[in-house]
Formats: sequence, structure tokens, C-alpha cells
Amino acid sequence: MNVVDFLDLRVSTDEIKPAAGASIGDDAAMLYFKAAATDTAIGYVADSIASCEMRVMEDGEPKRGQLYRMLNVRPNPIMSAYQLKVRMMYRLMAKGDALVVPVGSGLYLADSFTVNQTDYGIVSFESVTVNGFGIRRSYSAGDAIYLTFGNQRVSGLIDGMYDQYAKMMGAAVSGYQAAAGTKWKLTTQQGGTGDRGFNRLADEQRNDPREMLQKFIRGANAVYFETRGQELKEIDVKGCPSDDLIKIRKDAFELVASIYKIPQSMLFGNMTNLDEITRVFLTFTVKPLAKQISEELTAKLFDPIEWLRRCEIVVDTSRIKYIDIFDSAASVQQLLGAGYSMDELRDYLNQPTIGTEDSQQHLITRNFGPIDEVLRQVTQEGGEK
Repeated sequence: MNVVDFLDLRVSTDEIKPAAGASIGDDAAMLYFKAAATDTAIGYVADSIASCEMRVMEDGEPKRGQLYRMLNVRPNPIMSAYQLKVRMMYRLMAKGDALVVPVGSGLYLADSFTVNQTDYGIVSFESVTVNGFGIRRSYSAGDAIYLTFGNQRVSGLIDGMYDQYAKMMGAAVSGYQAAAGTKWKLTTQQGGTGDRGFNRLADEQRNDPREMLQKFIRGANAVYFETRGQELKEIDVKGCPSDDLIKIRKDAFELVASIYKIPQSMLFGNMTNLDEITRVFLTFTVKPLAKQISEELTAKLFDPIEWLRRCEIVVDTSRIKYIDIFDSAASVQQLLGAGYSMDELRDYLNQPTIGTEDSQQHLITRNFGPIDEVLRQVTQEGGEK
């Protein structure tokens, strides 16, 4: 999904207001650099959050019911949970906030809304539109799910970056075009002031010699008529590489990565150290957002008494990273001997649980026996030898 299309920021040349010192073309080029950088950055985060399971915990145990289905399968009749979460993250990271409101028996992402805050900190949401239709009612803070990005100035920061980089882009493009083009020298034999032929030729060249030369230079099969006393030569111009343009693009991508707290190598597709990149991405980018979503959903869907009974919504980020069960076999065996049950490990490996009494037992080392039996044997024998 393209962030520009999703946010209805489709841009035509007529709609672009040039930054000071830049042209329409420069701004258009930088606009698409910005769109490419932000779309790549937000896409990583949106897909990661959308892939997380939203666990409904009741009395500390995961439960599946209507609420679980709404959060993970179908929040409303026209959209899947994955689509809603992706659109929500695009809105959140591009605009700085996102609002999900209940309409009928479903949850919908608001296209636009107005936040009203009183002197006492009471917040309400008005002028809410969903799928292009306005909703007449207003929503209180307790009736809607409202998320804010950690850096709500993200849109202004990126727009400011775009204004400054547009000027540099214009200078780089102008320099590249000037150096990469062809230059020609037309030499004519000078005559006296009374030389009618020279005066006529000089007037023609003075008016505009480029039309004749351009037809010759651009034509695949062209003939240039060189009259006596004229000599046409191409000037050897030192070529200008496109390094400046590449550096500006690289710098713009790096700045967007810093704003969204995403490893720079991810935006450039450099995955040579994938494990470390994924660890940093999950720690500083995904998990803070997952925690905010978990807290907001918990606060809006459960009252304080239910929360004290360990009722909550948990955005589970453990399945974002791909785990190969064969590569993890040794680690799984160690965890099994450290007290994890088979069902717990199978669930972590994204495998179906068995659900039997044996599969839910917690085992420890000494031939992986039940904990109570191992402890009894250790007590009887005076310790493990």
C-alpha cells in the first residue's frame, strides 16, 4: 500500500507549491523521494504490527471469543483485521495520531476527525468521517481508541526536510544537466562591416542558431550544411556523475529512518546482519508501539476491576521474527528441561498445541521427569549426583 495513495495525498504538478529557491520539478522529485522513504519505513512497521496476535487475556489466561475475533479476524463487515491494522499504522505514523471508533457492532478507522480538549483535560472527538461518510455523533475519550505516535511532529519534520532538500535537489539536477549535455562551437569567418554575406549570416546566428543545430544534434540521421567560412565542433565537457543526486537520496532516507527509529540498513534493503537488525527493530520500533496499543485497548475494553483480575489485551510481538523449528531444536530441548511445557513451546514456534495433560506438564532435567517426581527423588537420594 502506498502511503501517498492511502492518505489521499495524491499529488499533481499543479498542486505542488515550490519551496523557496526551488522549482516545480525539483519539488516533485523530492516529493517522490519523501514518499518512497516514508512508505518503506511505515510499511515495515505496519506489516509487523498487523502480523501480531492481539491476545485477549481473562484471569491471566488467553481466551477466544467475539472480542478476539473482532481484534484478529474481522473488526467490521468490509475489512479484515490485518487491513485495519495496516491502515491504522499508516495513519498513525504519517499523521501522528489515529482514531478507531465503534459503529454498530464493528470497529472502523476514522478517515478524519477533530480533537477537542477542555481545560480539565477532557477529550472528545467530533466531525468524524469513516469511509467518506460523516458521523453525526461525537465520541468521548472512553468511547474510542485513540493512538498517538511518540513524535507527533513527524509530519512537520518530514515536510521541513522536503523543503530543504528540494533546493539541494534543484541545484544538483541543474549541475548534472549542465555538465551532461553536449556543447557545440560554431566558428564563422569574420568579414568586414561592408560584407553583406557576413552581416546576413551574423544576423541569422544572432537571432537563434539553436533550431538548426538542435535538429542536427537530436536527429538519428541528420545532415548539417556547413557553408564556407563555418566550422562546427563539439566541445569536450567534463562529465558530471550523478553522485550528488544519489547522496541526497541517501541522506533523505537516513533522516526518515532516524525520525521513525528504524535501522537505516532496512530502508536500503541491506540485510547482511539480519538477526541484529531485527533485534534493534523490534526493541526500539515495534515493541513501544505494541505496548501503547496494548495499554489503550486494555483501558478501553476492560474496567479497573476486570484489570485487577488480570483481564487485558496483549499485542504479542513474539511471532514477528521467523523461527525455524529445526534450527531451534537444541534450544527447545533446553527450554523443555528448564520448566517450559510442550504446549508453551509449540505455541511459541507457531505450531498447534496438543492440549493434553502430558503436553501441559512442566518438566525439568534428570531425564525430563515431572517436577514433583524429580524433587522427590532428589530429596530421597540426597541430591543429584
